[in-house]
Amino acid sequence: MEFPPWFRQVIQQRVDKAAAQAEHHSDLKQIKMEEERAFRVLFAGIDTERMAEFSEWEDRHGLKQALINEKIYLSGMQEGIQLAVALLYPSLWRDGKEPPGV
Repeated sequence: MEFPPWFRQVIQQRVDKAAAQAEHHSDLKQIKMEEERAFRVLFAGIDTERMAEFSEWEDRHGLKQALINEKIYLSGMQEGIQLAVALLYPSLWRDGKEPPGV
């Protein structure tokens, strides 16, 4: 079952909103401060001439992680929808037939 483009867009908008809310959540304040401290320590002795190379790697690594997280989220959504359909149409599920719209 593949999601239609309009549904993927709705999900992406929800992910963006949830990510923005999570970024500013009060529970993360201490962790963000610790992360910033660790970052400063890490880069205190780094050769700044190599920073461009590190930034390039960091950008690509972040993009890879974001794409992995998106695929995990969409997979979970798909499995959740399949579970909901199976629970809403138990007779179809028992008979091995596909529920409507699947």
